Amino acid sequence: MSTQTSQAFPLVPSDHFPPPPVPEVPAPAPLPEMAVIEFGKPDRYDLAVPVLVPSGASRLSPFNAEGEPRAQHVSTKSSTSLLLDPKTSRVLVAESTIESKAVLALMADRTIAHIQDQPSGIRFIDIDGVERLHTFDFRAERIDGDAFAIFAKNKERAEREDMRARVHLLADQLPSGFASEIVVLTEEDFPAWLAANNTLLVSVRFDPRTHVDDMVREAALLLEEPIAIGDLASRHGGGGVAFRPIVRLLDDGILELVEPARIDGRCMVRRTAKGAA
Repeated sequence: MSTQTSQAFPLVPSDHFPPPPVPEVPAPAPLPEMAVIEFGKPDRYDLAVPVLVPSGASRLSPFNAEGEPRAQHVSTKSSTSLLLDPKTSRVLVAESTIESKAVLALMADRTIAHIQDQPSGIRFIDIDGVERLHTFDFRAERIDGDAFAIFAKNKERAEREDMRARVHLLADQLPSGFASEIVVLTEEDFPAWLAANNTLLVSVRFDPRTHVDDMVREAALLLEEPIAIGDLASRHGGGGVAFRPIVRLLDDGILELVEPARIDGRCMVRRTAKGAA
């Protein structure tokens, strides 16, 4: 019987094995350069504002240089404002300070159902017998369906003889269905306290309603005597929490001012007949 002799091989120490090959990893692509965003200037797409078609006055962004909403812009030549109507969510254009105050007054008036800026021109025969075209500043429609045209100009211009004559001629020649009357508005129709109140009343409509609205409403419905807004607010978390919900009660007609005044914590308010109903 033959015998096969196996050859012994010494073990190779593990540290003598060559290291496994390292797979090649592609170099990362260079990062795109970061856009430089100037502080205070909005870059969100939902803040973009469509360009409006010019109508003789410069159109301005509704945001100022700090990125905050612009109430209105005043310059030596023009004052153009873009105002969001809370009733219809339409942007209305006012081409003067008086026009912007008129729009806010219409927005704050709960009897107004619709506001139209720069309505279709009205053809009329002028005092010299020539047919002309006039575009009113606004046309407003009340809840009952009645409509009126608005002529908003500074007092000096509105009282000129030629303007007075034009308004009378227009009133006599208004097309059926366009408006039942013409309302002439000047700066004297908007004292500072009233303009401030209209702005406030419109602005609170954009606030989200919370449980505080329910609390102050219940308290207002139980009022027997007039109360200062500040005192009513102090019962429901203070002015920082309850002031604007109380203003919403004024806007809703649940409360009313005892006397005409700029709305603040010192104003006296009382429950209305609507609130008592």
